[in-house]
Amino acid sequence: MGFKSFLFTGVVATGLFIGQNVWADPMQEALDKIAQCNEKRCNQLRLSGIKGLTVIPAEALSIAKLDSLDLSRLEITDLSMIAKMPWLKEINLSGTPVTDLSGLSGLKALRVLNLSNSKVTDLTPLAGMGALQKLDISRTGISDISVLAKLGALQKLILTKSAVTDISPLAGMGGLEELSLTRVAVTDFGPLAGLGALEELDLSETGISDLSPLAGLAALRTLKITETKVSDLAPLADLRLLGGLSASFTQVSDLAPLAKLKNLQNIFVNGTQVSDLGPLAGMMVLYGLDLSETGVSDISPLANSPELKSLYLNKTEVADISAVASMPKLQTLNLKGTKVADITPVSGLAEISSLDLNETAVSDISALAGKEKLSNLDLNRTGVADLSPLAGLPKLRSLDVSDTKVTDLSPLIGLPKFRSLTVYNLTSLDKSQLDKLQESGVKLRGLDE
Repeated sequence: MGFKSFLFTGVVATGLFIGQNVWADPMQEALDKIAQCNEKRCNQLRLSGIKGLTVIPAEALSIAKLDSLDLSRLEITDLSMIAKMPWLKEINLSGTPVTDLSGLSGLKALRVLNLSNSKVTDLTPLAGMGALQKLDISRTGISDISVLAKLGALQKLILTKSAVTDISPLAGMGGLEELSLTRVAVTDFGPLAGLGALEELDLSETGISDLSPLAGLAALRTLKITETKVSDLAPLADLRLLGGLSASFTQVSDLAPLAKLKNLQNIFVNGTQVSDLGPLAGMMVLYGLDLSETGVSDISPLANSPELKSLYLNKTEVADISAVASMPKLQTLNLKGTKVADITPVSGLAEISSLDLNETAVSDISALAGKEKLSNLDLNRTGVADLSPLAGLPKLRSLDVSDTKVTDLSPLIGLPKFRSLTVYNLTSLDKSQLDKLQESGVKLRGLDE
């Protein structure tokens, strides 16, 4: 589970949404939604995006079981009507010009609050919200989060692109499970050391370089440190529950600290200085691995990765892909810009659905014959001339044969799912074959260009 928007999840059981009529009177449109919500006995009212609506209709008070109120993208600034709804559990004020939250101070039952992209700068009115579990203040001018120390029930906090620079108020929040600090100007990450319940942490594009404060976060399952100055993963060595690591475009070069983390399912180290995959040997539950733009040339340590479904090796020095033969569940394989010439090991991959061979020395694709789940294939700038192995593939949808030696497209005619063919810089194609493909609904790219 990543840092997804938590708007209207968990609390809401039923709801009603009506498409916005841009010509409607905003108040009447809101009243219509309220009336229909009453009729359907829903507990979620969405007034989101009604152009010109600046106040909350008093009629909203008539909804008997209202738990959740979505006011996102409204031109509303006055929250006094919300003050009359102390039973609300969820409010979305994302993208509004709201600056004053005093109207929310009495909402003791509130569990979820989204203030992202709003004009709020002061969180003081939240001090008494002891039941608040999820708070999003991303992309706001909020810099002072000291009031959050009083919110003992808080489990999820999103500070992405906010003005926060000091996270010391988080030090005692032992119940916090998810935290996003993406693109905040924090320099001291020490307060994270005490967040023992933390399961998901996003520090991408921050100033962190030393992961030592994370060494004791035994509950951590997902960590994102993409585009940071981190070079040493040693502090993660004992985080046995870690299942996902995104360390793309960092200064990491050594994966040895990950060797004992047998629960790792997804590892993204693309754009790093990693070259040795030895520490990943024997990771039986590895699901996704991105090694693109690294110094990797030998993937033999991955031979015993039976659960691997996606493998990105693009722009590496890899030439031998024998190891993929023992990856029966592999669905996505990217070999773009590698030194691979022989794809015979792919012949046994019954689950393969996406294969990128762009800018490789591959000329023979006979290994793809009978690949019933193959959907997307990129042969751009390869030595391929013969497409006959693709004949009869039931799920092939997209194929790029630009800058190849292909002249005969007949194997593609009649494929039931085929919809897209790219043929840049091919001058010897049979017009009748192209016509048949177009007649069957295939979109051609690159003709006469």
